[in-house]
Amino acid sequence: MRTIKTVGVVGAGTMGAAIAQKFAQEGFTVLLADRDQPSVEKGMGQIRTMLAQGVERKVFSEALMNDALARITGTADLQDMKGCDLVVEAIFEDRDAKAQLFRTLDGVVPSTTILATNTSSFSITDLATSASHPERFIGLHYFYHAAKNRLVEIIPGAHTSPEVFDAVRAFCERSGKDAITCKDANGFVVNRYFVPWLNEAARLLDEGVADIPTIDAVCMRTFGIGMGPFALMNATGVPVAYHAQRTLEVFGPLYAVSDRLKQQAEAKQLWVLEGEADTDEAKARVISERMLGTVFLVCSQLLDEQVCGAVEINRGARIGLRWRKGPIDLMERYGEAEVRRLLSAMAARHGTPVPKSIGPAHWSMEFVKLRKKKKNIAVIELDRPEDSNALNELVVRQLDAKFKAADEDPSIDTIFLIGSGKAFMAGADIKFFVDHMKKGDLEGSIASHSTARKCSHGSTPRRRRSWPSSMASPWAAVWNSPCAPI
Repeated sequence: MRTIKTVGVVGAGTMGAAIAQKFAQEGFTVLLADRDQPSVEKGMGQIRTMLAQGVERKVFSEALMNDALARITGTADLQDMKGCDLVVEAIFEDRDAKAQLFRTLDGVVPSTTILATNTSSFSITDLATSASHPERFIGLHYFYHAAKNRLVEIIPGAHTSPEVFDAVRAFCERSGKDAITCKDANGFVVNRYFVPWLNEAARLLDEGVADIPTIDAVCMRTFGIGMGPFALMNATGVPVAYHAQRTLEVFGPLYAVSDRLKQQAEAKQLWVLEGEADTDEAKARVISERMLGTVFLVCSQLLDEQVCGAVEINRGARIGLRWRKGPIDLMERYGEAEVRRLLSAMAARHGTPVPKSIGPAHWSMEFVKLRKKKKNIAVIELDRPEDSNALNELVVRQLDAKFKAADEDPSIDTIFLIGSGKAFMAGADIKFFVDHMKKGDLEGSIASHSTARKCSHGSTPRRRRSWPSSMASPWAAVWNSPCAPI
């Protein structure tokens, strides 16, 4: 696998500067480029400010700040990118401008340099036609604020090589990101349901269902979030939401831009958030059902189209949007019958077919992965970074099943247990105990906890063949070996 050490970021605006900052913080050599020196200096100034705030808030030390700054070089000359292993484009969302940039970069960097676009909406396969080697082209969609938000969407194009995908996936892990992978489709994963969610809020306002404070308040309560859709649009930019929704209109009437969002974006005005929320429960019910129905309908379409799986949908909201419960969590909470009712109402409203991917069978999420490395090594990965890989009943069952599968494979003699994200394993999921306490089922929580201990410490299952005397159990390799991706 090729190793990425030097990274170029083209576009020193808010997003590009944050991406460059994160790369430098994680130890990479970074070149930050823009069209002229004043733009470069502005981006470098944003990075210095953000790093200084981190020191002030004791997020990291002054020494780390100085080391990060020393790793970043600003430039207004794209020729400086020729020594980069990876170049990430982070300019404004204009398809022609991005294509022209990649045509220029294609003549600068060697054919071994990976080219990535941070587009939030354009086709990766289409943009790859701007490069003479489309196999080295890939999508890397970062989320605001990219120096803090751990989510990144990895989107391979039709011609992206497996080698490039593997190198980028490993790079994302090394750069402190929690990655989700999806097919190359408009909106990818998160924007596909998040932007229509914003658009539906504008529709409710346009139809006179409720005012902005009421819609925001109901959404905050329903989805367990700190900011409602209108406050979020003000924070990220109303024109950004408008443009993103326009790129989704290819999916049909459900995705048509609302008149109110279009007017607000073209007027270049923020939404007026002031005022008291209405406490009328009838209004709240309409808002909640429309907003939930929109998310449930779009997410079920994503599953139908196999753009991604349930884990990617849920993780995108939990990490990227900071929702307390992801769309899959919410669908499991409401149940199949209610989910079908809510999304069917939205489908009928917009003349859209009801998706088939509804119900527990489509909502299952795999949080423990097993893969073989070489011939004799198994790697079991706890993959629940949105909850710091904490153990609950589902994770314990999956962990037990993966260990048994590895144990029963006679070709495997070494097992590594690793954890994705910023934590190996945070221990037991507190919510798991609380849920059992509420049900008066303390014995159930004890039994599940005991299963987790047996699984992780190797008391069960046992291998049928002998082991070196230095290894007390077949799982000793797990604890005596470095827990790091291999």
